[in-house]
Amino acid sequence: MNAVPTTLITPTTGEDLARETIEQAVIDHPYCDACGAPTMPVAQGDEIWLGCTSAQAPKPMLRRIFSFDALIGHTHQLVLDDLTERLAA
Repeated sequence: MNAVPTTLITPTTGEDLARETIEQAVIDHPYCDACGAPTMPVAQGDEIWLGCTSAQAPKPMLRRIFSFDALIGHTHQLVLDDLTERLAA
């Protein structure tokens, strides 16, 4: 499937640019490189990260240890940093 931009015009505000950047990251990386689970944007403080949904799901301690989730290297990509400055722009 070809990636199609969500708008045909250049974003005009900081909020539009932030939205376009997040949407493009999801289009470019829809699935985790390690396990193939879908990715989704997650806010962490003033940053937006694209992360693997399977790595974000809470799991019991023993299951995490035996599944080696920490060693796999699930997708965790910075999309926007210092979100408050971008939205004010």
